[in-house]
Amino acid sequence: MEENVKLREETQPQESAGEEQAETIRIPIKFNKEVRELTPQEAADYAQKGMKFELIQPDFERLRKLAQSRKQSLPQLVESLCKDDRDRRLAEWTSRCGDEALARRVMELEEVAAPDDSFAELRQNFPEFNTLQDLPEAVRIASAEKGTRLLDEYLRYRLEQSRQRRLAERDRKDADASAVGSQKKYAVGTDPVHTEFLRGIWGR
Repeated sequence: MEENVKLREETQPQESAGEEQAETIRIPIKFNKEVRELTPQEAADYAQKGMKFELIQPDFERLRKLAQSRKQSLPQLVESLCKDDRDRRLAEWTSRCGDEALARRVMELEEVAAPDDSFAELRQNFPEFNTLQDLPEAVRIASAEKGTRLLDEYLRYRLEQSRQRRLAERDRKDADASAVGSQKKYAVGTDPVHTEFLRGIWGR
């Protein structure tokens, strides 16, 4: 037992010394005309980020060339592209809604970084909707226009869809019944046109 205690006492200082030595190691890295000394862990993190950047570097170069052609910096290019996209979507939603203020409200709902309580409530009951954009357009517009919860508007939407299906089925059955009645009324031998044709032939 004394030997075990002695062994622990001997190894603990060695382990502490090794940790201190690892902490004192610094790797000089030059970036953007500046030299920084990184710990091994920091160097590993930056190396991993560099490997990820290699995957998007072709797209980055295309954006850089596009920015140069427009005489813009990369941040300016990104902002202008985002603005163009917002303007395009605003024009589309204004055309659909017929009201720019309502269109902006719909866009605000779409651009929420995290689902709000209203959408989270809807997902609890209908988990098949992963994003706000998955909802029917009519539901989003009604919620934005009236300031109501998405779940309420979606239930109203489903109720209206069900009502429309019932009306369509009723109209179909009425049309079928009317068609059958017409066939019985104008059966062969009783069709007025057919009867007059036969009278003309036989002189009756």
